Amino acid sequence: MLVEDHEVLAKLEEIEKKHNIRILYACDMGSKA
Repeated sequence: MLVEDHEVLAKLEEIEKKHNIRILYACDMGSKA
């Protein structure tokens, strides 16, 4: 159970990081345009 919870948290963190990078990239492109 603990291992499964940890894996789920790790996946959520990974998705969150990718999402944040997309937002930062979009903001960066917007400021340059």
